[in-house]
Amino acid sequence: MGDYIDAKDNQGDWRMGLIVDKNVNKKIFKIRFDGWDSKYDESYRFGSPKLADFRSMVIGYTGKK
Repeated sequence: MGDYIDAKDNQGDWRMGLIVDKNVNKKIFKIRFDGWDSKYDESYRFGSPKLADFRSMVIGYTGKK
């Protein structure tokens, strides 16, 4: 938790996100996207192709304008 990661949102766009929760038993990360409210948080399974190393897919600010 507390680490940044690149994640593909439900619109198919890569965005910078913060891991705000991790459930080891269910193998799920909860991601809060940079600049977006918590109502837009998304959950991803460990190893999901929608997750990538921080700054490997996005550069700069990817939040709401």
